[in-house]
Amino acid sequence: MTSTTSAAVAQATAATFGLLGAPVEIISDNGPQFAGTAYKDMCAKWLVKHTTSSPRYPRSNGQAERMVRTVKSLLKKCHKTNQDVHMAMLHLRATPIDASLPAPAEIMFGRPVRTTLPSNNPYDAMQKHAENHEHLQDRRDKMKNDHDKHAGPSLPPLYVGQKVRVLDTPSKTWFPGEVTMVCKEPRSYEVMTPNGNKLRRNRSHLREMPGLTASKLSANFMQPTCIQFDKTPKRVRFADQPDQPDTGGKYKTSQERMPNLQKATSTRGNKWSQTATNVSPSQSATKTRSGRLSRKPARYTHD
Repeated sequence: MTSTTSAAVAQATAATFGLLGAPVEIISDNGPQFAGTAYKDMCAKWLVKHTTSSPRYPRSNGQAERMVRTVKSLLKKCHKTNQDVHMAMLHLRATPIDASLPAPAEIMFGRPVRTTLPSNNPYDAMQKHAENHEHLQDRRDKMKNDHDKHAGPSLPPLYVGQKVRVLDTPSKTWFPGEVTMVCKEPRSYEVMTPNGNKLRRNRSHLREMPGLTASKLSANFMQPTCIQFDKTPKRVRFADQPDQPDTGGKYKTSQERMPNLQKATSTRGNKWSQTATNVSPSQSATKTRSGRLSRKPARYTHD
């Protein structure tokens, strides 16, 4: 196919129906080619039930996803080794599923298909269809039991109007919503966000929010949350306030330290001034060629 539009996919699917017959049900993902009007009209015309998996939950269609992975790997190997793709696909369809089930092509046509691979055909060509169906069901039950061992307990169903939290898988965050419809697909619900968007999500992406009404939910979501800070001004206490605790003379106030600071400053200034007065101008000043007087510091002229 050179195009993946809904009309092109619907035409190719109808051609397959005309060759092999129309199935009872088709299970696919929510791609735009399957969600288009052309594909829906084609399914209604051929009386085929179209079921889609839950958005952002590929595990609900795990069998098809695993087969896509197998076919992609097969096509890559054929491209690297320059082998025929159609023959490789025939060998894949003619490969038995397991020791109890024949190949998918044999289940489809009721007879083994001829391939270029050597085989002694250990399966009975006249094997009954009911027996194959029973083996398939047993295989599915075994796969389900293996999955349920690590899947955890089943979540309770939801009802229309229930307040839930919806998981946003890209950002791994939760936002509020309300269930508006229980979809026909298994464990799938349609939820509406406070801004009016409608999303379809699997039950594993939804969590209950008990005790919330629609008005409270909208108010909590649409209005920003304001954090109230304490606006009481801080009380600044100075050392000279009368209610200051007695320190026993260990610490002095700024006013008490001020006279000592002024005394030390004046003493230092008097020292240098006295030193400067003891030096004659002829000893401390030197006249440069430009006529400027250059005086040495007092500490260098003091004997």
